[in-house]
Amino acid sequence: MSGPFVYTPKHEPAPLPYRNSPYLHPFYSSPNSPFIPPMSLNASPYQAVSPLPGSPILANSLLGSPYAANQVPFPGGSPGTSPYVPAWVRPRRQSWNSGPFLRAPVRQRTLSDYTNHYTTPPFAPVAGAAGYWPHPGPYYPPYSAPIPTQLFLHPFLDAQNPRSDVVFNLAAPDFAPMRYIGANQTIPMTLEELGQTATHPAISELKISADVFIPGWPFDLNFTLFNPYTNVHPPIKVGDVLSAIYYQLQKQISQQDWANLSPELEHEVAKAYTKRCKSFAPGELTLLNQGVKQVDFLKGRVWFKGLLKAPDGSLHMKLVAA
Repeated sequence: MSGPFVYTPKHEPAPLPYRNSPYLHPFYSSPNSPFIPPMSLNASPYQAVSPLPGSPILANSLLGSPYAANQVPFPGGSPGTSPYVPAWVRPRRQSWNSGPFLRAPVRQRTLSDYTNHYTTPPFAPVAGAAGYWPHPGPYYPPYSAPIPTQLFLHPFLDAQNPRSDVVFNLAAPDFAPMRYIGANQTIPMTLEELGQTATHPAISELKISADVFIPGWPFDLNFTLFNPYTNVHPPIKVGDVLSAIYYQLQKQISQQDWANLSPELEHEVAKAYTKRCKSFAPGELTLLNQGVKQVDFLKGRVWFKGLLKAPDGSLHMKLVAA
């Protein structure tokens, strides 16, 4: 005999375990609504928890404060010395040489050994100078300070005192300024060295020429503004100068440039062109197919020795090669 039927409800399936997936993160994050602030805070972040107490000076002045105008302070009192509040006056007896009121003495700031002894701040303009500051200081923007007339070149670029450890072949197929470290070994210049400022003070424009005729020379090294929303010109760096000279010399000349050469100069340039291509034997055929370049007008002087400053102090420098 079978037993009575007993109803057994089915159990709900267990939920799947949580899987930390980067694709599910947006669905589990619920940002706060910007229109409904949290209930535990004030309705406005700019509203104080309790109102601020009233000003004691204002309250006392309405009740006849001893610090009110035309009154004498009580003994032990200290009238306000804020520079934004004028000094109060007190009544006095009639004088033959003065008015009926005498201005109360104003507390003066004592001198300190840790600050200057000027009563005006260091960034205040001179009286009557229409906003002109004669002396540069830390409060001025960099472009307002006067630029020294004497310009100093970086030691890597100074041809008057050339560095013997700088090795830079202007005719090499690739841009590769090197440093000589001894024992016939060289290492490439680091990005820190190439990123140093080329001159002191820093400049943002430069004209470079050569002591021989080169088509397209002299050339200008100017700042190109890519962001129209800023007018900040970064200084010219050592890498900028070396790169500009190298890539300018690597430019090919035109047929018109070759046709304008004299027979003597044509022979010298052709000789330098052949010598340059043969000096890089693995890529000689490739270099020959590229034709004559501006570097061939240096007539074999392909080692960079620096720049010479113009005697007039202008931003015009001359390339020196050996």
